[in-house]
Amino acid sequence: MKILIGYPPTESKKGIATLGQNRQFQWFTNPCLIYPIIPATTATLLNKKGHKVKWIDCIAEKINWKDFIKIIEKERPDYLFLKQKLL
Repeated sequence: MKILIGYPPTESKKGIATLGQNRQFQWFTNPCLIYPIIPATTATLLNKKGHKVKWIDCIAEKINWKDFIKIIEKERPDYLFLKQKLL
């Protein structure tokens, strides 16, 4: 099974979206990029079970919505798991 896990783009004039390890959502003008323990652990466990897993962090990689959609169309995952605060 092909699975894409990560953070979608969060484009806003407010700044850069950041979710800390304590799951508090904030906007920053200077990003504070913290390693995403829960999604990364999920990706690792799925990979160990034999699934083809792709990790994408649009916030850290500065990927916009247009390019994000292109990635999804190219990868064509069976499942797409995104971690995001509803804005």
